[in-house]
Amino acid sequence: MIDEVIVCGVRRARELVEAGEIKQAIGRAGRSYVKAGKAVVLCPSSDASYAEKCLNDETPPIKSEMTTVEEVSFHVLPWIDRIYDEDSFKKWYSRSLASVQGVEMHWNDVSKYLLDTGCINEEYELTDFGRISTRMYYPPKRLCHLREKLLEAEANGNVTDLFTLSYVFASEHIPLSNVEAWELAEYKGEVLGNGYSFSGGELMHGFAYWCAMSGGIVPKWIRHVVAQIREDLPRLFSATEMIAESEGLLSLADDLRIAGIGAVRKVPVEIARIIDEFGLKQRSSALELHNMGIDTKDDLKRHVDDVLDNGSGALIKELQENGFLKEANHRRLMDSKS
Repeated sequence: MIDEVIVCGVRRARELVEAGEIKQAIGRAGRSYVKAGKAVVLCPSSDASYAEKCLNDETPPIKSEMTTVEEVSFHVLPWIDRIYDEDSFKKWYSRSLASVQGVEMHWNDVSKYLLDTGCINEEYELTDFGRISTRMYYPPKRLCHLREKLLEAEANGNVTDLFTLSYVFASEHIPLSNVEAWELAEYKGEVLGNGYSFSGGELMHGFAYWCAMSGGIVPKWIRHVVAQIREDLPRLFSATEMIAESEGLLSLADDLRIAGIGAVRKVPVEIARIIDEFGLKQRSSALELHNMGIDTKDDLKRHVDDVLDNGSGALIKELQENGFLKEANHRRLMDSKS
């Protein structure tokens, strides 16, 4: 348990971190309940007054986020099999902090939003699109935005290009006001070259996705955003693949799965395909197979003896665990007995 907390700075990149977030970090001090907690904020003198405010000001009152139709609709989806009218909805909503704080919501508004976004059908049943929201834990608004951009890119025929994907994924404005225009000019030009432009203040968010997927040098002023995005990439690619499937774009869904492996594992497409083909965990195993001229299961059947004779122990172990060398192992065992 923690008795002392040291907060290194009150800025993220060039912007001040919200006081509530710093208080959250400070509040971890004293968790052992053995002695009084101690919190120290390290910062330059220019930020000292703000740091002192974060340390000493009272914590603002907690306010529920379930105060909009969009937010309530997202949280009601997993319970949609039990909620079908105003009475059942009010019974569910009455348990929320928002209801206790006096916020009123009505089932007609919530159900209309879920119908309009395609998350439920006329019988108030989850659609395939609604299941994506509950399974991947993305709000309908986020998924609708993603679907709209994905279909736009699919019509242009360049969905799995990383610049296009960064445009597709971008969904929010990131207020880093001190960033110089030239720092984003090259990225913006590449996205424009692919036929897209950011009209809703999403340029910074798209750039962060590009940095997370490309594996290049990340500017200091956006590293914190890229770190969060990088952690979420596997889930986001899975959601995008599922959206493509729900739209009947099965070939695109396959391409997105491969693109996701490449972006997350930082490998070229041909290596990503081998990882997907054999369900490999190690990039080195995929590279080893590729260097042997083995890209598919049929290739492996033709060159299985080469793999068993010359492959590394790690490669052979992975293929065995995934069930690809059982017949060859059995054949060799029988040959050795005879």
